[in-house]
Amino acid sequence: GRGHLARAAFEGGALACRRVLDQLGEMKRAPDKILLTGPGAANHLWCQIMADAIDRPVLAMSPVESAAVGSAVLATVAVGVHKTLEDGCAKVAKYRHAFSPRRAAADAYNTIAPRAARLAAAINPTTAMLAAQAAAPAPLVVEAEG
Repeated sequence: GRGHLARAAFEGGALACRRVLDQLGEMKRAPDKILLTGPGAANHLWCQIMADAIDRPVLAMSPVESAAVGSAVLATVAVGVHKTLEDGCAKVAKYRHAFSPRRAAADAYNTIAPRAARLAAAINPTTAMLAAQAAAPAPLVVEAEG
């Protein structure tokens, strides 16, 4: 039903985020926790699936204009109010709820993540081709009289 479809969409998005975090980990740049902003941060199911799938804590931000908060954090660091982005985030960007990965669910996602990554890599060329076709202008057809 619709609930299964919604959960599949949440899981697909969370596993896509996990692939990015895995790549960041290979570069030794993966964060130890994630801040979720925007309307999705109010959805507890989405936040919990994200925490489980990425196997990291997720902090759901209060429903504020996240672009404004981000700008404020950058400004406070730029003018020296806060020394680092981490310090600025800790002082300015407040979270409403924290979600910890549930061990059984995280283990299940850890098991399926490599297969999901291989599937995503396999369909990526097809997805790119379809996107290019959709973005291409329609061919111009001119009929010659004669």
